[in-house]
Parts: sequence; C-alpha cells; structure tokens
Amino acid sequence: MVPCADGKPCRTTFAVVDRGADTTTLELEPHTGRLHQLRAHCAAIGHPILGDDIYGADAEGSRLHLHAKALRFAEPSSGDTWTVESASGFR
Repeated sequence: MVPCADGKPCRTTFAVVDRGADTTTLELEPHTGRLHQLRAHCAAIGHPILGDDIYGADAEGSRLHLHAKALRFAEPSSGDTWTVESASGFR
C-alpha cells in the first residue's frame, strides 16, 4: 500500500511496552481513524505487526497479531460514550 498524494493526514502515538529478543510489544494510540493506520505506521518505524501480510516483510504466524486493549466510541442514536476494555492481561 502506498499513501496517495491527496490522502488525509493521520497520527498515531506509541510507547514501547516490552523489548524481546525477536519482537517488541508496542502500545499504540490512533488519534485518527484511517484504513490500515496502525499497520502502516508500525511498518514505517521498522516494527511491522506480526502476521501482517500487507505491510510486513514476512507474515509470521497464521493471523495478524493486533489486539485492542480498549475501544471507545460514541453510540450513534444517544451520543453516549461507550468504553470496552480487554481483560487479557495486556498493559
């Protein structure tokens, strides 16, 4: 995938959670919601997401290793903000 000349800007902040021998675990926070934003930004900083068959150099594993710790969104009909958090043990 290549960014288009007329594409909209996007921003992601990240923090290193753990550095392993072969992998680095990152905590990502997208500030915009563009298609493939996290995948493209991770690849751009030299840390493609494991299993990413589009942006990764080799697709290790059988699936994309991308996990949402929390999701927050506005419910369309009421405008209420909903937050859903994972109990998976990730930081």
